Amino acid sequence: MKKQEGTKKEEEVITIDLSKDFKRLCAHVDARIPKTDDGVPEIEKPSDQLSAITSEWEENEKIEGKNIQILLDWFNKVLPYIDEENDTEKKRFDKLQDLVKIGHIREKAHQTLKERLPVFVLFNNYFRVKPLIHLDHLATRIESNILDDTQYDY
Repeated sequence: MKKQEGTKKEEEVITIDLSKDFKRLCAHVDARIPKTDDGVPEIEKPSDQLSAITSEWEENEKIEGKNIQILLDWFNKVLPYIDEENDTEKKRFDKLQDLVKIGHIREKAHQTLKERLPVFVLFNNYFRVKPLIHLDHLATRIESNILDDTQYDY
């Protein structure tokens, strides 16, 4: 499982391998899951949950879209089992969670920018068009298909 940043326009894509950190975090958390008298864990082990989540993913899967929320939900389930005295595991947890959140922040920023993108009107004869356009006249002429390129009196 790798985190990829960048766009398709860029030739270089930054790839961060998260699989080792996820495996170490799972090993730590799995050991802290309470067990019944039979030695069976009371709940499904976080490593099994993560395996189920990522089973359909490819080796270099981007963490984006619905995958972000699925992982953030998994982090919320795992958090109570992280040892508060273990700074290494707390830092690992925070690092992984922050890296996953980057995709969510990027998607929000992209959506906001897309919503703010201005609409442009393109004129094929830009310099010959009068600077003031009456949109109602233009719409009427377009509907009746009587655009007269010599008049430009829209």
